[in-house]
Amino acid sequence: MSTTPKVEHKMSDEKPNNSENLFELYRDIIPDFDAFMDRIRKPLGNFIRVNTLRTSPQKLQNMLGSRGIKSRITRLGGYFLEIPGDIQPGILLEYHLGLFHPQTLTSGIPVLALDPKPDDLVLDLCAAPGGKTSHLAEVMKNTGLIVANDKNVSRLVSLRANLKRLGIVNTVVTMVRGEQFPLETVFPKILLDVPCSSEGRYLIGENGKVMYRTRIGKSLPQVQKQLMHRAMKLLAPGGILVYSTCTYNPDENESVIQYALDKFDVDVCKIDLDFPHENGLKEWKGIKYDRSIEKCWRIYPHRTDSVGFFVAKMVKR
Repeated sequence: MSTTPKVEHKMSDEKPNNSENLFELYRDIIPDFDAFMDRIRKPLGNFIRVNTLRTSPQKLQNMLGSRGIKSRITRLGGYFLEIPGDIQPGILLEYHLGLFHPQTLTSGIPVLALDPKPDDLVLDLCAAPGGKTSHLAEVMKNTGLIVANDKNVSRLVSLRANLKRLGIVNTVVTMVRGEQFPLETVFPKILLDVPCSSEGRYLIGENGKVMYRTRIGKSLPQVQKQLMHRAMKLLAPGGILVYSTCTYNPDENESVIQYALDKFDVDVCKIDLDFPHENGLKEWKGIKYDRSIEKCWRIYPHRTDSVGFFVAKMVKR
């Protein structure tokens, strides 16, 4: 995801870092809320994505196993393996050889929902640091063309480094504000993994305070809608767009999808994957959403052992 505005973000009258006040806002929309709160008091699963351009899941498992590192296939099949939580993936030889990429399990869902094919033309509008971009390339078998865009120079350095390490050759990198991406070309498939408040990554420490909290300005939903507006203009008729965040806030999720439905001739599609999820919300703060928004996915850590996510798939008429 691209870099977000570095402005303080507060919800209601919560005290800074107070986990009970922060998540209480979502008690009525997160199923089995007490189990959710218990789960985020512990580290989440440690996942890696196999680089199928260079190896296979079985070969990588054998390499890791030869050094005493156990791994297991996940719900997403051979693309993702889970390894012990005390292993730091970035220091392993296989990482530097480009045989895998450290990536949360749930962050693989947006790419699989977009379902790119070999030789496709795909725009990744907020691409850095490149986890989903490289996943796109692997699914496309390093063919076709991916335009990977981000506005942040330092994050683009990470993007390019990851693409090089993983042997990705079907991607060009651009640096433009997503809201101002040139309209000269339309794309049949667009991944819009927007900057967000990242609540899905929050954990609660032993002292009861929220860890990994991002402080973001109240203008963030407006930025997300601007990115959605541009992406819809860039999407070809009949094209597919997948919108995703790693947050629970409906203002950044369902409300942005409702904006797209109100402004453009688009439909929300069913996500045809087998993975634990809840449906998109019917309403939030008294505002009713279009019924089709129930086809969106809300993904929670107590159901998946991974980061919370929101995913929506849309087609342009």
